Amino acid sequence: HNFGNSRNMGDSGKQEASQESLEERIAHLETQIKETGITYNQARVMAFFRKQGLLSAKFKWSPNEYYDWSLDRRQKFLGAASIHHLCKAIVLENHHYKEQFADDETYPRYLICIIQWSTRLNAEKVFKYIRQLQNSNRKGIPTAGKAAIKYRLASEASSADITGYGYNQVTPWCLENKIPIILSKPIL
Repeated sequence: HNFGNSRNMGDSGKQEASQESLEERIAHLETQIKETGITYNQARVMAFFRKQGLLSAKFKWSPNEYYDWSLDRRQKFLGAASIHHLCKAIVLENHHYKEQFADDETYPRYLICIIQWSTRLNAEKVFKYIRQLQNSNRKGIPTAGKAAIKYRLASEASSADITGYGYNQVTPWCLENKIPIILSKPIL
């Protein structure tokens, strides 16, 4: 957008022009979102991939009843090679979190586990992995200890607050906050 020669404007004129430009861009984006039927979060993820230069990504929006379908039906809908290629992101919260260890990167309050839909989350494996992280190369540095680790499914409200995504929408991209991600070994 060209608002004329900004060198001749005073500071308030520049601010007004900048404000008008932002308002026009927001209105344009809102119109695009309404016209395409995509949500803010969908647009945000698409923009992220475009900015990263990933132009070959294919997005497929699922209908509301998607999570009521069998894994076989989801596989066919998405065109996945097998049901074992279907993954989900689960937000976990440490229900025994101790604030005094908040600076310890190996002791997150929240984390995301990405697992296959065909498996179940194993909380014991998550616990062992976090303990392994805490104990590796940390001689003399105090850790929270076993009793201070108990990861369970985060509430829907907490999950939305920390990720920016609602129920059944969590993706590891464009998270609202920095959250550690654990990727299940079979996915690799």
